Amino acid sequence: MKKSITITAAILLVGISSHAQNNIAVLKADQKQLHAQEKSIRHEMKEEKAALRKQQDNEVAYSSKEQFAKDFGNTTAIAWRREGDFDVAEFVNDGVKQSAFYDPESKLIGITSRKAFTDLPLQAQSLINTKYKDYTKEAVILFDDNQENQTDMILFGHSFEDADNYFVELSKDNKRIVLKCDMEGRVSYFCAMK
Repeated sequence: MKKSITITAAILLVGISSHAQNNIAVLKADQKQLHAQEKSIRHEMKEEKAALRKQQDNEVAYSSKEQFAKDFGNTTAIAWRREGDFDVAEFVNDGVKQSAFYDPESKLIGITSRKAFTDLPLQAQSLINTKYKDYTKEAVILFDDNQENQTDMILFGHSFEDADNYFVELSKDNKRIVLKCDMEGRVSYFCAMK
C-alpha cells in the first residue's frame, strides 16, 4: 500500500510539474502575443493620426501651438502655417525673425533664421568667394537643429539629416542654387532652385 501511495504521489508531482511548465510556456506565448498586439495598435494609432493630419492639411495642430508656448514662452507676432507635414510658427525673438518647425507629433524639429554671409565660418566664406565668384550671394539661412528630435528637416523641397547647417542661396543669370555649409565650414552643393 505504501509503495502504491508513493508511486501515485510521484505521478501526481510529475503531472503537476508538467502542467505548471505548460502553463508557464502558455503564459509566455500569451505575453509575447499581447506585446505584438500592443505594437500593432500603436502603429495603427500613429497611422490614423497621420491620416487625420493629412485630412486637416492646412490646419495647424493645436498641440503644436501649445508646445510652441512651452518652448518659447510669450513670444509675440506669431504667424502659423502648414508646410508639408510640418507646422511652422514665424515669430520675432530678440529682434530676429525666426521660424520654428514642428513634426506631426508637435515636437520641435528646429529653427531657421536669416543670417549674413559674414556669419558663415571663414573657411566657407573663402571657398564660396573662390569657387562661386561669378554668383551673386542671396539669402543665408541658419537651421538650428533640436538635438532631441531625430526627424529629418526639409528645406527648399529637399530633406537633410538633422544637424545645424547654413544654407546659402546663390544666383547667376537664370540659375539659382543652394549650398549647404556645416558649422566647421565644409561646403557642399544642396540643390537647384526652380
